[in-house]
Amino acid sequence: MSSDAASDEKVDKLVKRVMAFKNPFCVLGADPTTPSEEIQKRYKRMALILHPDKCKHPRAKEAFAQLKKCLETLTEAAMLPDRAAYSEMWHRAETKALDNWAAKGRKRKFDDDESLKQFRHDVELLTQKLQMEAEQAAENIEKAKQANDRYVQDKRAKILEEMRKDDEKERDWEEKRDDRVAVSCVYRRLAAYRTRHRHAHGCACIAAMLLGQETESRQLT
Repeated sequence: MSSDAASDEKVDKLVKRVMAFKNPFCVLGADPTTPSEEIQKRYKRMALILHPDKCKHPRAKEAFAQLKKCLETLTEAAMLPDRAAYSEMWHRAETKALDNWAAKGRKRKFDDDESLKQFRHDVELLTQKLQMEAEQAAENIEKAKQANDRYVQDKRAKILEEMRKDDEKERDWEEKRDDRVAVSCVYRRLAAYRTRHRHAHGCACIAAMLLGQETESRQLT
């Protein structure tokens, strides 16, 4: 393998590392006990490789920006709360890695560089896993919140729509009040007319009946 090919492979591996890991300690090959000066040195070594003016990798600019963000998170005072959160995540992963090693009967003493390297690799993977789980949990909480907000908004909109319809019915009822009064008057007049008509008809029938009886009586006498 040529030196250029080896260099390209190294750059590609570094870009993937920077873009893959979510914890800045993993990106910079550090941990919560690493001094800020050492973190700065590691950043500079990586930045020389990834600087967009020198690196031809298609994602060099993106990786360089991510690398700079990781440095700011771990060194700037304003980012102290974020650093504390990433430190807590690292310690949780470290504890879990130690438990995993103990469960497999592996010693907790790292007497050689290979064991230490493997342990750090395990911690980085567990950190990534815990970080992704935390982000998924936060995403689920946000989705649940958004769903609840939508439910409240829909419920409120439904209530407002019902109130609008009720107001519309009430206005329509008031607007048609004169029409109802007029119709009511017509019906009352009609009822009165029918009452008088039935009364007159009844009187006429009685008169006719009495007249018929009187006529029949005269004929008999």
